[in-house]
Amino acid sequence: MKQQTTFTITEDDLTQAMRLHAFGNYRQSKTIAKLAAIWVGTVIVLMLLTYADWRTWFDGVIAAAASASLASFVMGAVLFGIPLVLGPRIIRKRLEQEKLLAEPGTASWDDEFYTVTQENAHSRYAWRDYVFLREDKNVFIFATSRFNYQVLPKRALTPEQIADLRRIVKRSVDRS
Repeated sequence: MKQQTTFTITEDDLTQAMRLHAFGNYRQSKTIAKLAAIWVGTVIVLMLLTYADWRTWFDGVIAAAASASLASFVMGAVLFGIPLVLGPRIIRKRLEQEKLLAEPGTASWDDEFYTVTQENAHSRYAWRDYVFLREDKNVFIFATSRFNYQVLPKRALTPEQIADLRRIVKRSVDRS
C-alpha cells in the first residue's frame, strides 16, 4: 500500500538529523577503533615531546596522565563540539543558501521505493539502495552513503505511517 505525507524541513529537523547521524557513527566499531588509535597516538606523541624533561619515573607518570587528559579533552571537544555547537550554525547557513531545502516536499513510499518530490526536485530510491536507517523520537534518516542521507521528520507522520516505515526498513535496510 502506498503511503504519503507532506512536510517542510526545519532547522530543528536538520540539526536533530545531523546529531543522530554523527553520534550514530561514533557507536560503530570501526569508528571506535580509529578514535582509540588516534587517542593512543596523540598520548604517545605528547609524552615524547616531554620526555627530555623527565627526571624520574614519576615525571613519566605525570606526563602520561597529563597527555591522556589533554588528548581526551581535545578529542571530546571536537567530537561533541562540532555536532552540538558548530552543526547548528552550519545548518542555519545551509538553509539560507540552499533554497530547495526550505521548499515543502511530499514523501511517498511503498514496499519497493521511497520518493520525495518538491517543486524543483525529485528523488526516488529503491529501499535496497539505502545503506542504513537511523531514527530517534523526532526524525528518520535514510542514508544513501556514510556521508549523505535524507531526512523525514516524524512530526509529519501518523503512528501507522511510522509503523509502516519501520516494517519496510526492517525488511530492506541494515539499521546501523
